[in-house]
Amino acid sequence: MHRENICECGIKGLDEAIGGGFDRGSLILLEGPPGAGKSIFAAKFVHHGAKVLGEKGIYVSFGVSKKQFYQHMKTLGMDFSELEEKNLIVFLDYPTIVDKKSLDNIFRSLIDEIMENNARRIVIDPVTILTRILPPIELEATIRNILKRVIEDLNATALLVANVELEQDRQLHSVLEFMADVVLRIRVRITEAHEIKRTLEIVKFRGRGVKKYSLELYIGKEGIHVRCV
Repeated sequence: MHRENICECGIKGLDEAIGGGFDRGSLILLEGPPGAGKSIFAAKFVHHGAKVLGEKGIYVSFGVSKKQFYQHMKTLGMDFSELEEKNLIVFLDYPTIVDKKSLDNIFRSLIDEIMENNARRIVIDPVTILTRILPPIELEATIRNILKRVIEDLNATALLVANVELEQDRQLHSVLEFMADVVLRIRVRITEAHEIKRTLEIVKFRGRGVKKYSLELYIGKEGIHVRCV
């Protein structure tokens, strides 16, 4: 596969495990419970593209303010302020959405931002808000006919972060799992020694033979990386 068709995720160990990175133009769904490290994963994905490859990124946040996000990520070695000053990052801090009208307005604004910036990496964190407001048929139409079409036209890559803790949550996200080209799932467990252990599962990877389906995920001051189990 040509390197120009590959989107490096920038997470040490993961690119190697999946054959170099994600396919450009693809839709990635990252699932996991609150506190699993999903936002750190997503931040690294956008930061690596901007910092290392010079690719413009858009990070959409429905839960954390820009100030909080930038402060937290800087402790993990990711300086988003620096990249924003260079016009490589656009951080969109949207308020909580309560109805479809608000969601429609925000989604139109997002698509405009993607097109105007010719963004190559897009994160929506969390996409869960869409699943709770839109019925399945409208959710599929919104993602497939608008977001998916835009990222394919721009040869961009979109990462959707989903808060999944209960089986009910997974049912809400079933439409997204079906449409996504790649589905990644973070699982968290507490050991008898009261240590947090994270596992990254590659649930789905359309069009690619992936040999490793379960990876240990590590998050600390040195950043984020994975290792084969």
